Amino acid sequence: MDRVHFWHAVKKLSCLLALFTYGAYFSYRLKVLVRRNVGATRPGLGDFLMLAAELVMTFRPNITRLLSISSTITPKQQSQALEGDEVPKVDIMIPCCGEDLEIILDTVKATCTLDYPHHSFRIFVLDDGNSAELRLAIETLSERYPNLYYTARKKGFNSGFKAGNLNHGIQFSATQEKGGADLIAGLDADVIPAASWLRKTVSVILEDSKMGMVGPPQAYYNVPPNDPLVQAAFPSEFLSVRISHDCAVSQGSGYVARRTALAEIGGFPTDTLSEDGCCSMLLLGAGWKTRYVLEPLQSGLVADSYLSFLRQRTRWNIGDLQVGLKFGFFINSPLATRLTVFQRMAGLFLPFLALHSICLPVFAVSYMLLMFGGLPLVFYGSQQEFQTLTRLAALMVIAEGVQDLLTCLSLGFKKYLRFMQCPVWMSPYHFEKFVRHYMLPRWLGGETMTFSATGKKEKQQPPCEKKLAARLVAALWHGKVIYHVLFISLTLAAIYTSLIHAFSLSSPGHQFPPFRPHLREVLITHLFWPPLLWFINITGSLIPIFYAIFGADAAERKDLLQKDSRGVWRPKEFAGVVSYDSFRWNAEHTRLLVLVNAVVVLLLSFVL
Repeated sequence: MDRVHFWHAVKKLSCLLALFTYGAYFSYRLKVLVRRNVGATRPGLGDFLMLAAELVMTFRPNITRLLSISSTITPKQQSQALEGDEVPKVDIMIPCCGEDLEIILDTVKATCTLDYPHHSFRIFVLDDGNSAELRLAIETLSERYPNLYYTARKKGFNSGFKAGNLNHGIQFSATQEKGGADLIAGLDADVIPAASWLRKTVSVILEDSKMGMVGPPQAYYNVPPNDPLVQAAFPSEFLSVRISHDCAVSQGSGYVARRTALAEIGGFPTDTLSEDGCCSMLLLGAGWKTRYVLEPLQSGLVADSYLSFLRQRTRWNIGDLQVGLKFGFFINSPLATRLTVFQRMAGLFLPFLALHSICLPVFAVSYMLLMFGGLPLVFYGSQQEFQTLTRLAALMVIAEGVQDLLTCLSLGFKKYLRFMQCPVWMSPYHFEKFVRHYMLPRWLGGETMTFSATGKKEKQQPPCEKKLAARLVAALWHGKVIYHVLFISLTLAAIYTSLIHAFSLSSPGHQFPPFRPHLREVLITHLFWPPLLWFINITGSLIPIFYAIFGADAAERKDLLQKDSRGVWRPKEFAGVVSYDSFRWNAEHTRLLVLVNAVVVLLLSFVL
């Protein structure tokens, strides 16, 4: 067994161990709740809520673990680039809607100068902003590049946002001279392709006649140092797991698809804000294949302000939930009948991640109320049950910590843990958008989520570029970071209240039926119960607060680009490498203390 296979086997074993301890803990805890639901000492609603909270918190990583256990090793891909001039024809769609003109033109010029025979590809700029300035610029540029076209559709009531714009472009390309190309490619308006992008991706889609869509992962060239808002690319480890199960989900840009495959599913779906993920799942459900090309072949822009970041992520969240609803959560839907079990599980990851984020604030408030009431965070009816639950909970957290550490070896410690923590502090925004989108009427603040393009000029100056006082006001009020300030304040007050109750419960004069607990036992059950959910949420809530205080040291866009030999601006670093050079409390410190707490609790369980 070589080194690669050895570490892959170790990772799978760590995932299996984490799932085993998870199952042992929750099955025993549920058994205690059900068995003790009679007699004088009964569990209350709060006990079941705490169990549900822990289940929700651990669902996302456990889905990933299940997929990882059944995955195979994905070799380091170096796709063979097409050679020569005899290559398939491609129609490239660049949808845009109000982005900065300079950003769009940088993308268009980079696409016009691809290392691909010019007679074999056409570029269509799809302008949903109907900008006269952009039209003039493209028409002027088309004199130099005759394979460049401009079109702007007439939008109706149900325009379908980006998906509708893409469908318009596909139809428009078919009406041009020589008809539509067999392959359709797409680039976001702020994404600059590598010169070899088409030769690399087209070669992969030609490997199999049933390959419906391929594409590289997304990368960003303007991620600020330390990546304070966790905007770097989706971890490659997860993409490799999806490849292993033939369930690659489009990243929304850089893809190449067969026109016939898109036609079979009715084009890009216009009934969801996540048209990329939904399109991929529809293709898989129709019997087509999808594939990632794990090479840095494109690089785009992350949101340049806290407000635009929130709009982007909450839109993705609602879109992923819409995908789940469209597919009946991949359980019993005609769209999912041809999907494999693992493809269904990978598809479930999209809506369940959205539901995970939406549910977190409900459970955070629930266990905060338990702490305010001085109630234990776990229910048990005897010393034996307490010791067993304590050891199982601690072992579960330790096993998860070991598995996280092994995953970090290939992804990077900070990048992986911060990525996993991001939904925690984003959850209040996801919850608010969910309520306003699905539950509230307009007169009570309800709204319908709409598409907003990255690269659009902000009406207000981005908070990261303002002075401290103005940035704090913008982030705390307009960015609603006040949510996190209030949550931390209330949780600290709840901790203080819980401690007061804990010390009173452990005093000799107070009997806690059916026995008087030791002080250490009370502290564990009221405050330090693994996996320290209140601590995870408090430290997670510090992330946007730190951003409001320190901002982001973002470089000017042009400073991150360089001209190639043809005078076209391209990113200096396509892979989007993030530098972490300053000490600030973040996910890695939280995870370490959660792990230390679990070890200490485990040791104490043998001496109580």
